[in-house]
Amino acid sequence: MEDSEKKVRKPKSSDYYEQLLQSEFNHKEFVGEFKYPLEAREIIVRKTSKLIKLKIRMTDTNNPDKEVLYKFIVAAYNYAYFDKSAALSAKQFFLSIAPRFVEWLNIAVVTNRFEILKEYEEYQFDKMSNHGGVSRLTSLKTLFCHALDKSIELHEALTSSELSYLYELRKTKASPNLNKTQISLASYFGSISWLRRDDVGIGHELYNVLASPNLTVKSLSLTASTVINVLAKYKQELHSFFKSEGVDFSLFLIPKNLSHTKKRKFVGSTIYRLLSAYHRMKTPSCVLKGALEVVLLSNSNNFKSFQFLLSALASKTQCDDLFTSQSQFKGEVSSVFCAGTCSQVMPGNLFSFEVLQQITLDKFSPPATVIEELMFSWLMASQCVQPFDIPKLTVGSFRLLKVGGKVRNIECEYFKGRAKVFHTTRSLSVSTLEGEALVSYLSLRKESEYLVEKRALVISNGVNSLVGTLYCLLTTRVLSNYLIEHHRKLDNIPLSMPRALISLIKNTGGYAGIEGGPYNGLLVEDASKPVATTNLTCPVTLFGFQAIKNSAVHAFSDPYTLNYLINKNSHSNQTEKRHYLNSENENWINSAGRITREVMLDLINNVYDLDFEDLNTKGKKEAVERFNSEFMSVTQSVSYKAGEMLSRLRIITGQNKGEINEVGVSALDSVEDTPKLSFLYVMDSAVVAWKMFNYLHEFKKHYKKLLSRNSEYLYKTVLPTVEWAEHTLSQLSKESQEAGQAIFENAIKNRVVVSVFHSI
Repeated sequence: MEDSEKKVRKPKSSDYYEQLLQSEFNHKEFVGEFKYPLEAREIIVRKTSKLIKLKIRMTDTNNPDKEVLYKFIVAAYNYAYFDKSAALSAKQFFLSIAPRFVEWLNIAVVTNRFEILKEYEEYQFDKMSNHGGVSRLTSLKTLFCHALDKSIELHEALTSSELSYLYELRKTKASPNLNKTQISLASYFGSISWLRRDDVGIGHELYNVLASPNLTVKSLSLTASTVINVLAKYKQELHSFFKSEGVDFSLFLIPKNLSHTKKRKFVGSTIYRLLSAYHRMKTPSCVLKGALEVVLLSNSNNFKSFQFLLSALASKTQCDDLFTSQSQFKGEVSSVFCAGTCSQVMPGNLFSFEVLQQITLDKFSPPATVIEELMFSWLMASQCVQPFDIPKLTVGSFRLLKVGGKVRNIECEYFKGRAKVFHTTRSLSVSTLEGEALVSYLSLRKESEYLVEKRALVISNGVNSLVGTLYCLLTTRVLSNYLIEHHRKLDNIPLSMPRALISLIKNTGGYAGIEGGPYNGLLVEDASKPVATTNLTCPVTLFGFQAIKNSAVHAFSDPYTLNYLINKNSHSNQTEKRHYLNSENENWINSAGRITREVMLDLINNVYDLDFEDLNTKGKKEAVERFNSEFMSVTQSVSYKAGEMLSRLRIITGQNKGEINEVGVSALDSVEDTPKLSFLYVMDSAVVAWKMFNYLHEFKKHYKKLLSRNSEYLYKTVLPTVEWAEHTLSQLSKESQEAGQAIFENAIKNRVVVSVFHSI
C-alpha cells in the first residue's frame, strides 16, 4: 500500500541527456584562433581573462588605399597572434592600436593618400585635446614594423606598388612631443612641496639641495653603499657572536606545528636569549649593537613594537622587565608580550630567522637580503645602467680588475636590450664605498642567478613592507651614525637623500602619528613630534630606476664635471648634447649660473669637438688622449669651490670704510691673519654691485681668450668666481643692485673699460 503511494520517478527524455552531453562538450571544447587571410574584413578576438570579446570590422572596401591598409592590419594581427617569434606583449599592443585606427579609417575621407597617417595623427590630437603631446602615430608605426619587417605575408600577397605605398607611409614622421619632461629625482621631489617645511619636511635649505643632480645622486649612492657595507659588517659580527655563544642552526628553526601565538613566543624567547647573551658581554662592540637593532626590526610586528623593543638593548634590567614582567612565572618570557610585539613572518626583508639560520653555519655564506638587493639596484641606476637591463644583471656581468693579485677596480659590462650592444660602466675602485659595496653584494650571489628582482616600491606603514623596513633601518642609531660620517668624509656633502627618504616615508606611510621614535640623528630638529599631515599631497610609490638613472646622467653630464665628458652614460656624445644638454632638461641646466652655463655649453659644443666616433681606432685613441690631457686638471672642485665661497659669504650693511677688490670682496683684516676658510665680507653698496656687473661683463667678453692663454686659471678661479658673483648679486639690496646697474650702464655708454683679467 505504502509502495503504491510512493511517487514514481519519471525517466528523463533523450533530449535531456543530449543537451547535457552537448553542454559538457561545449564546456570542454577547445576554442582556438585561426590565421586570417589578408582578404578578411572582420577579425574576431575571443574573450580572455584580461580582454573582452572584440570585433574589428573593416567596412570601406571601395577605396584601394584603404584596402592595402586593411591587409596591413590583418598581417599585423597574424604576426602578433601566430608568429612564434612575436613578443608576449605583441597581442596586447595590437589590440591597443589597431581597433582605434580601423575605426577612424572606415569613415575617413582620403584627400592625399600619402598624408593619411598625418591626418590620423591630427584627428587623435583633436580628439584628446593633446596637441604638442604624445603622438598616436609613434605606436602605429610599430605595427608597420611587425607587418613589413617581421612577417613575409604582405610581401607574398601585395604588388610592388602596394608595398612601396606602405613603405612610403611608414616614413611619415610623428610630431615631436613638446610637453615631454624627463623623470628625475629633482622632478620627483620637486612635486612634493611640503618637504621644504621645517615641521614635516627637511627644511628649505636641504630641499634646495635636491635640485642638484650631482649632490643628490652622490647622496643616494653613498646611502645605498653604506647600507650594503654596514649590513655585511652586521652579518659578520653576528656570525662571530653566535659562534662565541654556541648558537646553532636549530635555535632559529621555528616548529611548523605551533600556533601563531606560540610561534611568536618562540621568536620572542629566542630574541630574549640573544639579548641576554649580549648583556653578559663586558664590552660589546657598537657593530654588534647595530646588528641586534636590525634583528629586532626584522622580527617586530609593527613600528611601535620595534620602538618598544629597542629599549631592551639599553640594559639587562630593562630587557628582563620588558620580556618577563607580564609572565605568570618568574623569569619566563611572557606569551602576551611576544604575541603583541614579535612577528613570525618569513622570509622578511632583513634579518629574518631564515637569514639568521644561514649566519650560524660554520661555512659563512649568508644570503642577500631584500634591502641589500634594493640598494644594489639603486647603485646600478646611479651608474647609468638602463632601468630595463638592471633585472637582467648577473655576477658574470661584472669584471674584477686585479693588480698584483689583488682586486683594485670593478666595472659592469651589460647588454643593452634596446640598442642591442654591450656597454661598460665607469670603473670603480674597490677602495671607494661604492666599489666595496658592489664586491660585497656580488659575493652573496651565485654565478648564474639574476641579481635583482623588480619590485613595486609602494609607500606603506607596515614594518614588514619593503619601504617600511627601509624607513626603520635608516633611523637606527648605528646606521645613522655611519651615514653621517660617510657624508662628512666625502666633501661634507649634505645628507639630502637619507633625510628626504625618512621625512617622505614618515609622513606618507603613516608613521607621523606615532609619538617618540627611534634615533633621530638623520631627522631635522623636532621632526619626531606628531604633526597634522592630513593636507599633505603624498606620492603612492617611491622613485624608480628611471628617475635615478636620468639624474645620474644629468650629474655626469654637468659641464663642471669635465673629466666625464668622455662619457660612459650609455649613449653617444651627440645624444648627450641632443637629449641632456638642452631645453628639455631646463630644470637641471638652470641649477648652474646663467652666464656660467652659457659659456660652458658654448665651449663644449663649439670649441671642443667631442665626436670621435668617425675616427679610426688609432686616431680616436689619440684624439681622446689629447682631449683628456686638456681637461684632466679640471675636476668637480670648480662647482664645489663656488659652493664653498657661497657658504663663506657675509653681507655687510651700514659699512662706509674698507677696501674692496675687483669683484667686491671687503678686506676687513690683514691678509696674513685671515684663515683659509674665513668669511668673505661683501658690502651692500652700489659700488660693490657695479664691480660685480663689470666682472661678469668682462668675463663674457674675454672667456675664450682666457681659455687660450690660461685655461687652468679660467676653470679653477674665474668660473667659480663668476658663479659666486651671480648669486651674491641677488643677495644685495634692490637699491644697491639698481644703483650699481646704473653706474655700469653709464660706464659702458661712455666707453669706460675697467679691466679685471690682467693675464690677457
